[in-house]
Amino acid sequence: MIKNITMESEAKDFAVRLVNQNDCVRIWEIKNHPIVRANSNNQEEVSFASHKLWFDKKYFSGADNHCYVLESKVGKVIGYCRFDYKAEDDAYITSIALDPEYHGHGLGSVLLKESLSQFGHGHGKKILAEIKKDNIPSMKLFKKNNFEIYGEDDINYYLLVFNTPSACGGGSSLRGFIASNTIVKLRQNQEVVDFQIR
Repeated sequence: MIKNITMESEAKDFAVRLVNQNDCVRIWEIKNHPIVRANSNNQEEVSFASHKLWFDKKYFSGADNHCYVLESKVGKVIGYCRFDYKAEDDAYITSIALDPEYHGHGLGSVLLKESLSQFGHGHGKKILAEIKKDNIPSMKLFKKNNFEIYGEDDINYYLLVFNTPSACGGGSSLRGFIASNTIVKLRQNQEVVDFQIR
């Protein structure tokens, strides 16, 4: 169990950097942790062989996907933050996971904030997140980092980062984004779900 992590020690004891191929095993371990899987869309355990193929294709094949890791000063990867491009939405979908041993110390916020900073806030494209309604810690984390809810369905909230004009497609507010996207269609279990943005 991790003890006495403070905001002051976080800055000097942890660093966010771009993922490299040597991080594959550690990301697989974090991704397969039962607590992490419980909050994921895919809750099935993933074999390492399957993960490695996905990891290499996703981040090392020239695709427009980006992944950052939070690493301790001794070189242990304790979390990752992904920005995967989804062409049909012309947006990056954010996914974040932290080794549960490190939960409750503010490190998720350090990882998300610094990943957004290094990523350049989406290179002018929207950055979206999908969070299960019962995942209160993740909702707090994303809201703390300037994401706002733009929609929901029975299972998830859908969020958009709101910190630059480009986040809303060139508009100056989330209202502008919402006004131009009153009805949003989401694919869930291969069905199209319509919902009204509030």
